[in-house]
Amino acid sequence: AMLTPDKVQIAIPTRGSVYFGTLVRLQAIMAKAPTLPPVMYEAGTLGVDYVRNQIVKRFLHGSCEALLMVDDDIMPNGDVMQLLDVDADIVAAPYLFYRAPEMRIPAPCVFRKNAAGRYAILSDPFSQTGIQPVAAVGTGCMLVHRRVFEHPDLKPPFTLVCDEDGCLVRTEDVEFCDRATRAGFTIKAHWDLPCEHVHTNVGLLSLHRGYEKAYSCARTIEDEHRLVQVAS
Repeated sequence: AMLTPDKVQIAIPTRGSVYFGTLVRLQAIMAKAPTLPPVMYEAGTLGVDYVRNQIVKRFLHGSCEALLMVDDDIMPNGDVMQLLDVDADIVAAPYLFYRAPEMRIPAPCVFRKNAAGRYAILSDPFSQTGIQPVAAVGTGCMLVHRRVFEHPDLKPPFTLVCDEDGCLVRTEDVEFCDRATRAGFTIKAHWDLPCEHVHTNVGLLSLHRGYEKAYSCARTIEDEHRLVQVAS
């Protein structure tokens, strides 16, 4: 059965401050889809996995068929309700994320499995369009069907993975997607619905250095391409 807005619960996990732009955008979305239930807010400071699990618990007590989680620093795309039409168990609207110091420039929070079987950002992240199957997605703007949360292998849904020293190995969103995939569920990204991510604590100098490196790589590729054209 096709999802309708009255069967979708929008929920916002927050540490207590929801970005102004998030609220304004949600108001516009709800004006276009007036049958949407009231937005659910869940605040907590113990950890993002705990807050997400609280949301899922409340969602499962209701009658909605899908949960659309929107982080408190994400402005969802104005057409985000198009996620309802995607044939997938989990579907996300991409947004850029940045994790210092290992990432030099922001990249979409969408992942593939690399040759070593690890989750990695896409090798060509900036030219994607349409709806694509992917290995994992971030939870910043993610629609999940009820059947996923009801599956016994997805209880509890959100867990952080740590090594024997207690250091974080995998975040709760990628781990959720990993377990969902193993349970047989499908995951897609809708590249035509990009979201704004209002990110704090970005070091602008390291960002500049990252772009310097990216541009020098691009110039090298361009020069090599020109040399090939001249030689051929």
